[in-house]
Amino acid sequence: MKKHSRYHYFKPDGTKVIKRFPVSVTPPPPWLPGTGPHSAEAREKIIKHLKEKVHHPKSEETKRKMSEAKLGKKFTKEHRDNLRKAQQRLRDEKQARIQEAYRLAREFAQEYYSQASQ
Repeated sequence: MKKHSRYHYFKPDGTKVIKRFPVSVTPPPPWLPGTGPHSAEAREKIIKHLKEKVHHPKSEETKRKMSEAKLGKKFTKEHRDNLRKAQQRLRDEKQARIQEAYRLAREFAQEYYSQASQ
């Protein structure tokens, strides 16, 4: 749930002030909702970044994976094999931990009862 909202106002010297207020509070004027318009330098920086980073071509493999995901095919065969191996490894490790715990318990019990019988 949203806890705060951002408001802005411009000082007489032209600098922008951005502040967070709790959602339940409506700040008095001159505060305006949002972060306000970007400066010219910030706007140019954003536009440059979007041109460089956002519109890059996708490889054929990426397109194929996206198409399969859209059709409901969750994982490739290689991915399913890797998941299967990982789950098997986790099961094996868990079983080894349980066997070790039983072995330690058996040793402890033998030692305990041998001391008690003496």
